[in-house]
Amino acid sequence: MKQVTLTSPSKVNLFLEVLGRRDDGYHEICSIAALTELCDTIALERRTSGITIWSQDPKVPTGSDNLCYRAADLLLRHSGVHGGVSIRIEKHIPIAGGMGGGSSNAATTLWGLNLLYDLGWPREELIDLGAELGSDVPFFLSGGCLYKGSRRAGGRAGGADTAVARDRQSRDRDRYGFGLSSLEIAVDIREGRVYNAGFG
Repeated sequence: MKQVTLTSPSKVNLFLEVLGRRDDGYHEICSIAALTELCDTIALERRTSGITIWSQDPKVPTGSDNLCYRAADLLLRHSGVHGGVSIRIEKHIPIAGGMGGGSSNAATTLWGLNLLYDLGWPREELIDLGAELGSDVPFFLSGGCLYKGSRRAGGRAGGADTAVARDRQSRDRDRYGFGLSSLEIAVDIREGRVYNAGFG
C-alpha cells in the first residue's frame, strides 16, 4: 500500500471527576467522553526516508513538535521499518479546543502507518505505543466511551487505562476506519463497570 486516507474524529467530555492526587504528582481522573462526527482528515503516503507534515491550517506545527510527527517517529522506530512518511492534515477540529484533535490525529497516524506498511500490529500493541504520546491517544485507538486515566495539574498527560463498551454494529468501523463503540451505555463510575445498554 502506497497511500492511505482516514478520518480522525473529535471527542466531547460528558463527565470529569478528579479522584485524588498521586505520589508522583499526577491526578487520578474518571471521565466519560463521546466521539463526535466532527473530523479531521489524515492522508499518509510512503517516502523513502524522513517524516514531513503539511496542513492547510497555518496554526498546525509542521516539525517534530507535532503529535503526528512524534507518533510516526515512534512507530517507525519501534517497527524497524526502513522508510518514511508524508502526512497531510486537513483540519476541521478546533485547535486547543478541548476536543482531542491532536491526540486523535496521532492515534490515526499510528493506525494508518500500521496499514500503510502492512505491519499487522494488533490494536492492543498500538494502544500501548499510543500511551507514550499522551493519555487521550489510547482512547481514540480504543474507541471507548468510558476513559479512565491520570493527568498532572496543568494538563500534561500521564499514563492511561481505557475501558471500552463495544457494540455489535460495524457502521463506526466503516466510517472511521477503526472500530468505535456505541454511545448507548450505562456506566457505574464508582465501581468502574461498563455496560452495553443499547445492544443485548
